[in-house]
Amino acid sequence: MSLYESVFVGRQDLSTNQVSSIIDSLTDIIKKSSGSVEKKEYCGLRPLAYPIKKNRKGHYVLISIDTKNNKNIINDINQFFLVNEDIIRYVTLSVKKHSEEASSLYQQSKSFRESRNWDTTNG
Repeated sequence: MSLYESVFVGRQDLSTNQVSSIIDSLTDIIKKSSGSVEKKEYCGLRPLAYPIKKNRKGHYVLISIDTKNNKNIINDINQFFLVNEDIIRYVTLSVKKHSEEASSLYQQSKSFRESRNWDTTNG
């Protein structure tokens, strides 16, 4: 088993439906290559450390992937990120195991939404 985690940042002017569409497209690419998506976390629209391509904020998404020892999936994922103009940054890392709990980035965005009394059922 080859396990990976991929994080990407989408442009700030995307809607949540467009981000969901990107996630679905990425999931389809992984499944077509006989891989599986273990976890998907949309971490919300967050400020960037510095402007990237005139964006000061970005939609952060974390995806946990099991490639079933097919390393070509990672090449397909990276090619998808390179071609998609809505993605401004991405990184895909090999991991030993996937965490069962939510990422710290997701937990921060969730606690922020709860402190503002925002609807947490969509995130």
